[in-house]
Amino acid sequence: MVFVTSIVNFYHQVRHGGRLYNAALSLVITIASAYLPAGNASTVSSSTNVSSILTLEKAINLAVSEDPWLNQSQYQEQASLAKGEAAMSFSDPVISIGVQNLPTDSWDFNQENMTQLRLGISQPLPRKGERAIRKSQFDLTAGKQPLLRLDRSAQLKRQVSLLWLEAFRAQQVIQFIEADRALFEKLVDSSKASYGSVSGKVKQQDIIAAQLELLQLDDRLATEQQEYLAALGALFEYLPSDVAGLEYLSIQLPSRLPLVDFSGRNKSHSQANLVQRFLTHPKIRAQSIDEKVAQQSVKLAKTQYQPKWQLNASYGYRDDADNRFINETNSGERADFFSVGVSVEVPLFTEKRQDNWLLAATAESEAVKTEQRLLLQKMLGETEKELANVVGLKKRQALYQSQILEQTQQQSKATLTAYTNANGNFTDVVRARIAELNAKVTALAIDVELLKAVSRLNYYFTTTTENTASK
Repeated sequence: MVFVTSIVNFYHQVRHGGRLYNAALSLVITIASAYLPAGNASTVSSSTNVSSILTLEKAINLAVSEDPWLNQSQYQEQASLAKGEAAMSFSDPVISIGVQNLPTDSWDFNQENMTQLRLGISQPLPRKGERAIRKSQFDLTAGKQPLLRLDRSAQLKRQVSLLWLEAFRAQQVIQFIEADRALFEKLVDSSKASYGSVSGKVKQQDIIAAQLELLQLDDRLATEQQEYLAALGALFEYLPSDVAGLEYLSIQLPSRLPLVDFSGRNKSHSQANLVQRFLTHPKIRAQSIDEKVAQQSVKLAKTQYQPKWQLNASYGYRDDADNRFINETNSGERADFFSVGVSVEVPLFTEKRQDNWLLAATAESEAVKTEQRLLLQKMLGETEKELANVVGLKKRQALYQSQILEQTQQQSKATLTAYTNANGNFTDVVRARIAELNAKVTALAIDVELLKAVSRLNYYFTTTTENTASK
């Protein structure tokens, strides 16, 4: 019964012009309150009564502080450091035990002099420099993780900012439309009254045009509500699960745009300076570490041309002879044996193995260098595009702030005054009001796009130092 009532209420709210996300919120909370325990239901109700303001700074802090990828990176760093320590150790020795030269006629251990119980041990020795090179690779990989965490934090800041700004834009446009919708309803009512009077100047087509504009406003309102919910839903992907739960369904954004500082302010933006700055970007520095790891792989491949040694030692135990084999010259006592030696793996045939390993390692190293150049070119192109975008948006912003907004507002007032004094056309009033709304929406979109461009630029202007500490 509660579910059916909730659906009916949702339908009536939407049908009578209610805001879509408010109606959806009411539906979810009503159903949740009916099926959750009493304590939880009261918590949801009390938390949704007071609207939670999610500022841009708060959204960024939540996304960065609770990002599971950053924790994963720390574990990967610890794993690489542990592997580096393990790489410095020798290979485990190989122990062997066996019986040698056991006679098959009697299977007696003390029958023949050659029969012995042999215990052996062998220790492989690493090639010169091999352990140090492997440890260097793991240490470099571990040192890459703090840089990747800095890059991840910068990416989160950029992505959260873009989604938050899009949600803010939609929220403000919704408020603009809802405010103008009330005025359009009054204009439609006024036109109907004027059309019904004897002295009315309003024509039937004017009323139809006004009603059509009102319907188009409703469609525009529904579109912006959809975009608001979509942006907010995408934003919740980067926030902790408890933040994106029921208690935050009534989330609201501030009524003013935040201040997003430009990280590259008061600095030359020539290509040479940009490239030098990008070399300190955490993503580029992480790519440089990949290049160093690849260079170590080349060194490791070269060590395969060295001989590989192995130490061997064994002890052979022989039992004393029994009475059948004791004579005048033999008391029956037998000496035990000890053996020691070395074995070596000689790389004589290198064409199929060592040469190809070295060729592969060299090619991979060059591929990593090429990848870094491609990344620099991409960052340079994206930055140049965003810088040009900022310049154009600032010009448009100045034009709207200084002239267009004021003139559209004056035009709207003038046409309304003329219509009120029976000197104007009703259609002109509607068009002027629509033009004023469009100007406000466009000015807001320019402001938001400017901040989006700055947010994207700030990612590319993220820098770090050589002594980046683990986070």
